[in-house]
Amino acid sequence: MENRSRKTMAVGVALAALLLFVWAVIGAVIPPVSQDEPVKATGDVKPPKIVNQVQPVYPEDAKKQGIEGTVILEATADIKGKVQEVKVLRGVEGLNQAAVDAVKQWTYEPMMIDGKPKPVVFTVTVQFKLDDKGAKRAGEGQEPKIVKKVDPVYPEGARKQGLEGDVIIEAMVDEAGKVKEAKVLRGVDGLNQAALDAVKQWLYEPAVVDGKPKAVRFTVTIRFKLA
Repeated sequence: MENRSRKTMAVGVALAALLLFVWAVIGAVIPPVSQDEPVKATGDVKPPKIVNQVQPVYPEDAKKQGIEGTVILEATADIKGKVQEVKVLRGVEGLNQAAVDAVKQWTYEPMMIDGKPKPVVFTVTVQFKLDDKGAKRAGEGQEPKIVKKVDPVYPEGARKQGLEGDVIIEAMVDEAGKVKEAKVLRGVDGLNQAALDAVKQWLYEPAVVDGKPKAVRFTVTIRFKLA
């Protein structure tokens, strides 16, 4: 009996060693899933182009209460263009979840950087307005075409403190393409005002809807990075 137990134990040890070897070989042959940090759609990096869009469902309670407004979201799309994460940057109570549920179903063209697909983080603006059609979306989170851009001045105090980061601004452009309103949705203390001062000087091509120029709201991301 003792010899049989020893043989059984030896076989078990050998099988365990073989399994460990097989897993080691598999790990060497199959490359790990890419863990690339998402690229932020800011500056010259534009948000990806949407290819499949699901309209948000206007919540019945919000309709009954006459709730309208704009929900600003931050979305992360993977290398295949599928939205993996969505969070509210600035919302409207009663509408936020409907906006998130819709955007999670959207798909985009993959973000290509140096010929390779990359995950990307960008902002999306979803507008809810009561009318015969219910919920409406305010564009694709992309700003109109800019025709005049003023770079922000890096505050000297921020330089000395080594401050860096992204400032996300909601801008409102009138029918002539001039920025009439700008406010910080998510900022960095010491950099916010410089971002606002720059964006307020920008000029855009008028947004045309149904053949007529319209005022539009959208988000702008300003990145401050020390050289």
